[in-house]
Amino acid sequence: MRAGALLLIGLAAPLAAQAQGAGADFDPAPLESCLSGEGDPASCIGKAAENCIGGDASVTDRRACYDAERALWSDRAATALDSLRQAAAASDAAQIVAGKSPSGLQGAQLGEAEAAWARYRDGACVYGAALQGEGAEAEEARCLMRKTAEHALELQDWAATLSAQGKGGTQ
Repeated sequence: MRAGALLLIGLAAPLAAQAQGAGADFDPAPLESCLSGEGDPASCIGKAAENCIGGDASVTDRRACYDAERALWSDRAATALDSLRQAAAASDAAQIVAGKSPSGLQGAQLGEAEAAWARYRDGACVYGAALQGEGAEAEEARCLMRKTAEHALELQDWAATLSAQGKGGTQ
């Protein structure tokens, strides 16, 4: 189950290193500033990449900008996934102790969901890019960034919900 988090973390480092090359104008500040605001976090997706790309970036530079922002979202997803796994383990243990479940299932279900999500993300982005003509590489990178960001936000929501349940919140 830790393989999903390790996969996300393993993807983030090379993406960040790659982004420092071609996407030298990448600055995470627009994304971080947006996320620290009061608005919908989903509206922040792409802010740093858009700022990096500017007006007439090459396909290679656009891809590097998208990859750099995806690395930021991958880090957030890995952190949220770790929190979610901890909350799921605690919830599973509580269910077993309370006699509501003979064995914990949330951890296993989370691992299955993560594996299925990674397959979906990759397949959907490759397919979407295949529909593009020129600039398909940048479109695939944009798709991977967007889907990774959406997933990171989803994992954060799930972790917060499960954590609140463990602290006596809604069941």
